[in-house]
Amino acid sequence: MTAQSARRVGGSELADKGADGAQVGEILGLSSSRAVRRLLGSNRRPLENLARELV
Repeated sequence: MTAQSARRVGGSELADKGADGAQVGEILGLSSSRAVRRLLGSNRRPLENLARELV
């Protein structure tokens, strides 16, 4: 496992638990929102899955 993949996994876990991009960036030491978006990529869960969990 590389440091980059560990950051990606950690960031995805935080985002899945409800942290927004600013919080993920602060914890991972990323200063720009663009870097956070690149790190998380398309690993975000679809809204349909989130809604299903809420109901």
